[in-house]
Amino acid sequence: MVDPLLTPDHVAELLGLKDGAQVLRIAREQDWPRVALTNKNIRFTEADIAEIIRRSRKAHEKPRGLPGQTTRSRARSGL
Repeated sequence: MVDPLLTPDHVAELLGLKDGAQVLRIAREQDWPRVALTNKNIRFTEADIAEIIRRSRKAHEKPRGLPGQTTRSRARSGL
């Protein structure tokens, strides 16, 4: 079975973004998963939307370091 392809405008509505142009800009900048039918014809599947949300949640988690590690030493270590 083939997943339905969602337009950038529909994705904007689902994610609460301004419009499809904003979705396309963010998709390029953040390398969102998407289906490129042509260079200018981009669509998204429901699985793509789920992955975008999962990545967003992961990006907002607090960085965790080693036990007893300070914020400054964590920044130096790259964790």
